[in-house]
Amino acid sequence: MRLLERLFHSKAASKEATLDESVFLVVKSVIDELDIYSLLKGGAPSDEFDIESKEISSRILNISTPEQIASVIAEVFNKYFDLHSQPSEYIKPATRIKELLQPKKAGGSSDGEDTVS
Repeated sequence: MRLLERLFHSKAASKEATLDESVFLVVKSVIDELDIYSLLKGGAPSDEFDIESKEISSRILNISTPEQIASVIAEVFNKYFDLHSQPSEYIKPATRIKELLQPKKAGGSSDGEDTVS
């Protein structure tokens, strides 16, 4: 019985890790597009914003609105870059993250739910 429990938990953990990784990749792509201070354009390594992207990813897993995502982005950027930015400055990238994370229905349209999957 313990073997079955371990197998079940292993599969559940693997599925969760895949979900977390997919969220990270979406967040990373949007944050890299922001390229705060033009660091990437200036030749910084491609992982320049990975720490920030990972923190944002982990904090938005149960968030449902672009406004909430924008708030998380502002908090993370303020923390790591000593900024005093407002969530309203990040509505556009937050909306993009939300759109990219929306589950798609057959035919490619979003289902309109307010949960990040």
